[in-house]
Amino acid sequence: MKTLRLWAFIWACVCLTTSLAGCARASGEVAVSSGESVDSADTPPPLSVSYSEEDGDATWDGDSATLIVCNGSGAAISGSGAANVSVSGRVLTITAAGTYVLSGTLDNGQIVIDASKEDTVRLVLNGVSLTCADGAAIYGKQADKTILTLEDGTQNTITDGSAYAATGEEEPDAALFCKDSLTINGSGSLEVTGNYAHGVFTKDDLVITGGSLTITAASDGLRGRDSIAVSGGSITIHAGSDGIKSNNDEDTSKGWISLDGGSFDITAGNDGIQAETVLQITGGSTALSPGEEA
Repeated sequence: MKTLRLWAFIWACVCLTTSLAGCARASGEVAVSSGESVDSADTPPPLSVSYSEEDGDATWDGDSATLIVCNGSGAAISGSGAANVSVSGRVLTITAAGTYVLSGTLDNGQIVIDASKEDTVRLVLNGVSLTCADGAAIYGKQADKTILTLEDGTQNTITDGSAYAATGEEEPDAALFCKDSLTINGSGSLEVTGNYAHGVFTKDDLVITGGSLTITAASDGLRGRDSIAVSGGSITIHAGSDGIKSNNDEDTSKGWISLDGGSFDITAGNDGIQAETVLQITGGSTALSPGEEA
């Protein structure tokens, strides 16, 4: 039965036309989409979403941080974790937990996170411009969680090319790509341009608690395969396909989206927001302009 699709549409529309005290207020056109329930005829209960302390914590200790100052074709690396950053040409690989502060410009290079499955890696974007002509500019290959902190008062950019050197189901296909969980926080700004496909994509959980994000993508703007939870920040998306999408169709406990705060201005070729299982909007403000196919 298509009860969950109907519930998600009704719930989102109710939220998008009521006051900010309970749900979200929308202007412009609204398009939402959700997956199907297997056989439940009852209205699903709202999701219970919690945000961890580290999800919202944008502070970092300069004394223990590793500084990565990019200089166009490479980087100067200093600090206690300098040994955990390897350099091969214009590819910088972080191999252990810690806080790594990025600044400067890296042209046609890549930041790779390849730590252990138990490691939390914090990348502080402190006025950095990263471009990669043939792959993801930031590639989270392995970690328990990557935290991207946008330093207050800074402007940061991440851009990929229109053709990737490595393609396939297991290969990156976004300017900012993580195989594991990704959190974005802080109060700085980040501009992401996904020329190849997606802007920001994690194959696990995506959490956003702050920052000013502007995302332009050939395909989806924000994609969290398992889930997306947003409690704050200002997010502007121009997407050729879906604006915000969670697409896990193999586990009914995943594939959900919860917008609990922040502001959204989404222009999309297809759906503004597309959840495979459950979509809920409990706070914030949203303006959606979907495409004709939504």
